[in-house]
Amino acid sequence: MVLPERGLSLLLAAVVLAGVVFATLGWAPPPRRRNLAVAGAASGLLGTATSIGGPPMALVMQGSKGAQLRGRMSAFFLVGSTLSVAVLAATTVLSYVASRFVNRHLDAARLRRASITVSCVGALMLIGQQLL
Repeated sequence: MVLPERGLSLLLAAVVLAGVVFATLGWAPPPRRRNLAVAGAASGLLGTATSIGGPPMALVMQGSKGAQLRGRMSAFFLVGSTLSVAVLAATTVLSYVASRFVNRHLDAARLRRASITVSCVGALMLIGQQLL
């Protein structure tokens, strides 16, 4: 939220390049459950923010043979993409259903107060996050 889109993309590209440098210097995190979970989360974040979700998983899986790496990465992207679409669809349906009930109670004044309150809470959370 602090960086413009370009700045975020550059920052994330720098993080990926740092991973490349570490890998080149010999750092190879073993494909254990924790490392795969962290790499999967980082991949989801990078994929959502910049459409380059592969590098974290490729870093963890770098010791695999060619066919094994391609198969695992393909499976990872298949499952990840399927989950992303399923969560997006479920969220859309739940939001629609919730709006049918919420809209009955939100006149213009209440909607304005709700919007301002949500904006204020979001800003305070961001400030708190930056201070901690």
